Amino acid sequence: MSKDLRFQGFEKDLKSALNKHGFICRNEKSDQYLCFYKIDDYNFEFGFLNESEIEELVTLKSWINENERNNFLKYCGQKLDKFLELPFRHKAYSMIQFFGFEDIMGKTIQPLTYHDVLTMIEQE
Repeated sequence: MSKDLRFQGFEKDLKSALNKHGFICRNEKSDQYLCFYKIDDYNFEFGFLNESEIEELVTLKSWINENERNNFLKYCGQKLDKFLELPFRHKAYSMIQFFGFEDIMGKTIQPLTYHDVLTMIEQE
């Protein structure tokens, strides 16, 4: 996997991605990604998530049980093998939407405003 230093979202530009979906990410190293995600109507948080962590969750090597996994895959409209082939941002966003940001990314420490996020990513 090659390292992509650009943030990616689901829109052409990052501002639209943050406004519409509340999620962007960037590959930092090997399978680790830096993610910015919306935690409520006005605040964002950031954290790191590994592609291998997502794989462990959906292959039942972590805290998700088979029933939760099946409900999640149904929510995504995917079979397990096809889900695992999706780009990281799709997998991470779907997991956060279905299970909640705290279960996937952890506890919020210091919420950021939309402006804070833009300032941070524009400095990159």
